[in-house]
Amino acid sequence: MRSARHSGFTLIEILVVIAIFLALLGVSLYSYFNARSSAPMKPIADGIVFTLERAKADALAGKNGSGAGVYFASSSYTYFSGDSYDPSASDDQTTTLPSEYVINYTLLSGSSIVFSHLTGSPNASTTITVTDTENASNTKIIGVGTDGDITVIQ
Repeated sequence: MRSARHSGFTLIEILVVIAIFLALLGVSLYSYFNARSSAPMKPIADGIVFTLERAKADALAGKNGSGAGVYFASSSYTYFSGDSYDPSASDDQTTTLPSEYVINYTLLSGSSIVFSHLTGSPNASTTITVTDTENASNTKIIGVGTDGDITVIQ
C-alpha cells in the first residue's frame, strides 16, 4: 500500500520561523530605541567639540592678539576671546543646553579652558561629561589633552 504524501509545513517548522522572526524583531526594536534615546546627545557633544576647536584655532592664529577659551556652567558653555572669561564681554557666544542635559567637568583652575596665544596649549587637561538627567546612561565624554587634542571619548 502506498502512503499518501501531504505537502505543506509542519507545526515545528512554523514555530521555528515565528521564533526567529520574534528574535529579529526584539533585536531591531532594542537597537531602534537605544539609538533614538542617544541621538539628541550627539549634536550637543559635537557643539562643545566645535567650540573648543574654534577657541584653539583662534588662539593658534593669534586672533585679537590673545588666547581664547570656553567657559563651562552646568547648563551652558560660552566661547570667549582673551586669556580669561569676562561675563560682561559683549562678543562672547553662549550656548544653552536643553533643560534635560547637564555639563560636568573637572578643571583645576576655575570653570574655563583657555588655549594659549600662538601655542594652542590648554591651561589644563580635563574631561567634560554631558549627561541626560532623564537617562543617566546616556552620556558623552569629551577629553582635552595636555597638547590641546580634543576628542569624544565615549
